[in-house]
Amino acid sequence: MKVTKGYLEETRELVVSLVEMAAEIRQLQEQAVSTPGQLFSDVRVQTTKKTDAMADRVVKYADLEELYINLHRQYLDRFEVVTDAIKSIPVREQIITIRYYLRGETCPEICGALYISRSTFYNRLRSALMHIAEID
Repeated sequence: MKVTKGYLEETRELVVSLVEMAAEIRQLQEQAVSTPGQLFSDVRVQTTKKTDAMADRVVKYADLEELYINLHRQYLDRFEVVTDAIKSIPVREQIITIRYYLRGETCPEICGALYISRSTFYNRLRSALMHIAEID
């Protein structure tokens, strides 16, 4: 499969969604732990047949976890394709491409971690995309 900029952007969006979902799942888990007298795995329905707030969180958690698993499978499929393409470009471009597209890091985060300017970041990213586009 040919890796295009669009494919990489979709992969990045997938990564960002996974990171956000993981944070939301963690938050729901923390809320469950902080709710005294109730276990997250043992939520009871009130006698009015309405679910309580904890039950709502459990349902939301289960839905999020299922969606997370499905998105993670998609990511793993894409990861292999993208990493195969990235292997053939220069190392400096590999680092930027991996951090941006496969880890979902932002330009300021990458620039700060690598001690490079924004223009260097964008030049390397542009160069990486050109190299990847040349791969058959």
